[in-house]
Formats: sequence, C-alpha cells, structure tokens
Amino acid sequence: MKKILIVLALVMAISLFAEDVFPNFSLENIKGDKIDLEDYLVDGELVIIDFWATWCKPCMKELPELDKIDKEYDKVTVIAISSDRPRHVNKVKRVIRSKNFGFITLLDSDKKLQRELNLKTVPRTIIIDSQRQILYDHSGFKIGDEVELKKKLDSFLQPQTEKEIQQETEL
Repeated sequence: MKKILIVLALVMAISLFAEDVFPNFSLENIKGDKIDLEDYLVDGELVIIDFWATWCKPCMKELPELDKIDKEYDKVTVIAISSDRPRHVNKVKRVIRSKNFGFITLLDSDKKLQRELNLKTVPRTIIIDSQRQILYDHSGFKIGDEVELKKKLDSFLQPQTEKEIQQETEL
C-alpha cells in the first residue's frame, strides 16, 4: 500500500508540470491590488515564483536569500506568494515590511493557485521564462540552496548574455 501511494504521489508531481508551462494567474498583493503574472514576463528575463508561509521556518530562512537575488539580478523578478490564511494577512505584511523585502509579495490565502498546481508543501521555488516555461522546480530550503539557485539563474541567463554580446559586436 505504501509503495502504491509513493508511486501515485510521483505520478501526480510529474503530471503537474507535464507541459512544463506555468499557468497564468492574477492575485492580490499586500496592498490589495490585483497583479497578473503576464505583467512580469519580459523576453530575456526570468521570474522566480516562490510559495511560502509565515509559519514555515525554512521559508523564513529563504526569503532573505530571495531578496538578495532580487536585488542582485537585473533580469530576474522574484514573486513570493504567501499561502497564509486570510486572518494572517497582517502577519504577512509585518514580515515583509519589517525585513524591508523588495520583491513582489502576493497572497494566495484561499490556496486556489496552490491547489491548481497540486502543491502540497512550502517553500516551493519555481523559475520560469517569459513564455512561462518551467526551467527549475525545487521543494524545501536549507542554507546552501540559494547557491544552487544562483547557479541555475546564471546558466539560464548566460545564453542570453552571449547572444546580446554577439549582436552588439555585429552592429
């Protein structure tokens, strides 16, 4: 029985990103404004979508690292999606403001997007390109994971950088 459950879980996880295209979504930010993913999809740039919650200790360790990445990489936008319940929205706001995080913070309080994606745990970090192609998908966080994330970003951005250099030298 245990093996069957494990196989089913794997099949569900694989089927989640079978198309490797992240769905478009519209969620409210912590100010109450509606934000569409499409507004942040720019050719040659990447978007990190991170699902987190205030009660999640690994999430709270990951957020400062994501903020550093957001500030360090011009061609990367970080969107942190909180799955905290509606009654904890003020706690989400306090965390973001007290740490002075600059990334985009959205609320999925009803967990509708998480259910659509069949995400069961936080943190969950996904990198997509401007076509919403999923380039990287990682569950959990431990110190050192940010190094791997930066390596992935560098490798995904590198080909674009080389193309830009080649185009500039051809001019």
